[in-house]
Amino acid sequence: KRPFPEGPRQLYATKRYDIYPQRYGIGGIHGAYVWGKELGLLYGNRYVVVVVGDEVKRVYDLAPLLGPSAKGSKTATSFSTVIDGVLYGVVSPSTGYGAGGSTAYVVAVDLAKGKVLWRTAPGVVTSPFSIFGDALVTATTKNGRSSLVLHRLGDGQLLQTTPLKEAATSLSWDSRGVLYVGSANNKKQFFQVK
Repeated sequence: KRPFPEGPRQLYATKRYDIYPQRYGIGGIHGAYVWGKELGLLYGNRYVVVVVGDEVKRVYDLAPLLGPSAKGSKTATSFSTVIDGVLYGVVSPSTGYGAGGSTAYVVAVDLAKGKVLWRTAPGVVTSPFSIFGDALVTATTKNGRSSLVLHRLGDGQLLQTTPLKEAATSLSWDSRGVLYVGSANNKKQFFQVK
């Protein structure tokens, strides 16, 4: 049986400017997240629209919550996910892959209350983080030295730090629980998550 017997179709028959309001600027959708009956859309690396059924419940501009970047411009959120109504994202003035300077950090935002729950110290590599159980795993680089770090999801408490041999530029994982940490010279370091 085909998954879409009628073929592809638009989600809505007309444009939904309440979901993607142009007054907030034009930007691509960077994530769609479902928790319970709510749908969250992250677009422009800055706005979250929370939808229940066909009704827009909330629109958040994350920039005031997250504060100005080191250069005075508004921050950008990338590499994010939503778990139980909490958005976890990497925040940095530069949204590409790499070391991100000393300004990138991970943040947890309660989307029901529009409140920052916790944030890490600056220095996070602007690459997707991984979540294993109750731990968020990312890499940090400070003063040219990188570490693999684990934070508790609930409160952001630092659980573990493991120094890396090379400066980290990326982090990925596979279904076996193996973390791959990449470096600028294409060397990879591997870690088993237990």
